[in-house]
Amino acid sequence: MQEIKNISDLENVILKLEEQKIIESQLLMRELKQSKTMLNPVNLIGDTLSKLAKNPNIQNDMINGVLSFVVGYASKKLTVGSSSNPIKQFFGTILQIGVSAVVNKNVDLVGLGKKFLANQSEKKSENE
Repeated sequence: MQEIKNISDLENVILKLEEQKIIESQLLMRELKQSKTMLNPVNLIGDTLSKLAKNPNIQNDMINGVLSFVVGYASKKLTVGSSSNPIKQFFGTILQIGVSAVVNKNVDLVGLGKKFLANQSEKKSENE
């Protein structure tokens, strides 16, 4: 900062400080708006989901979870069918939960799916 020797120097310094205050105030307001946008719950959820979707481990876990649920649901439908008997429905639900848990813990469904698709493409290329 320059040395103030007279009133005109003081006025110049005051003007420069007022300009600096305006610029910093505008920057602060811009950053506040950006922070508000980033902290919006919809944006937070969207950012989190996009980060999760890009993570290959989570993708595999989600696919395994969905496929194990489908296998469990199919096993319930095969055993219970469209029965309205509450006892059958109960045991069918227990079976669905059990099958889903076993499939989810013991089978790498994504790996099996990739092998199946690779085999199908090999068979298709052999037949052509």
